Amino acid sequence: MHLPWSRRARRIAVAAALAAAAGGLVAGILGATGTGSGTSAAAPATRVLDITAVPTERAFVNNADDRQRGKGNNPFGNYAAIDPATTSERLSGPFPGDEGLFSYRVTSVSGGVRTSGTAALACEYGFERSALCQASYSFGDGTLNATGSFRAGSRSFTLTVTGGTGAYLEARGVLRARVAPGGARSAFGIVLEAQRIHVSLERPRAGARTRLSSYSVAHQESFVHNGDDEMRGDAARPFSTSAQVARAARRSSRTSPVPGDQALFRFAVYADDRLERASGSGTFMCQYLFAGDALCDATYALPGGTMTAQGVFSLDAPTIALAVTGGTGRYRNASGAVQASPVGGHAQRLTFSIGTA
Repeated sequence: MHLPWSRRARRIAVAAALAAAAGGLVAGILGATGTGSGTSAAAPATRVLDITAVPTERAFVNNADDRQRGKGNNPFGNYAAIDPATTSERLSGPFPGDEGLFSYRVTSVSGGVRTSGTAALACEYGFERSALCQASYSFGDGTLNATGSFRAGSRSFTLTVTGGTGAYLEARGVLRARVAPGGARSAFGIVLEAQRIHVSLERPRAGARTRLSSYSVAHQESFVHNGDDEMRGDAARPFSTSAQVARAARRSSRTSPVPGDQALFRFAVYADDRLERASGSGTFMCQYLFAGDALCDATYALPGGTMTAQGVFSLDAPTIALAVTGGTGRYRNASGAVQASPVGGHAQRLTFSIGTA
């Protein structure tokens, strides 16, 4: 079943949904109006997952023109950028500002139970081919998020687990990946090869978990069409895959975002379903991946501090769920998950479970 909205309306409603998460947390912590009840969080034993990941799709965003515009003409003044003699993406890239997007078919084994799913990895490259990467592993029983840094060409990487949903609610721990035995040696290393991944999850902290509902509507949206950078990335073809050519060919008749596009939202948070009592604001940034999925980061400015959330969702999903990854001030211990669904017009109703211990 698909949400009965236009794609644009769905993107706006998703942003509003996460905004509602902020409103709900305010209601639970500061006593603002909301509906819900407190429950005691269980403390399961430390969990270990062994995951096998096989690459399925990949895309490269080449931001060479944007780098050139920023060279010596930026808020930081003149600086030594890339050596003109080493500007070939295929030979020396990726360069600062470039992006790599990867998807995988995954199988997880935990306690003898095997679960299949998908994974997404989004990397933004900095200096010396090093990248800051965000990963999301989606299984039938929930999602697991992680983040960290490693260089292009690496044969292994280690990420910090930042949260999850479902069976991985309030997940914290370490994710270690290495190239599976017998894998081909790609110049881009582990991101393009079959992987063996070991995840060690810590015992969630004991404490109260609050379940609440809240409402919100987004009021600003901006879509970043990175078609030129995506086509330039296809031409460079640093990953040497025909999948990129097929992706570029769909650009002329697209009806949905293409990998590498971005969407940004700003929204107001309300404590009541009439959207009359404003209680905060936030920003929402999405990097589109494959099959209509987007990796999204949200930051909320709320009374007493900020809160962050992250995850991958599909535009056509009837509901979405993202992990709360932390915050500052009153929300520095926030963890858990938020689930959003449409209710009337462009409003969203959010049901979420937040730990505040």
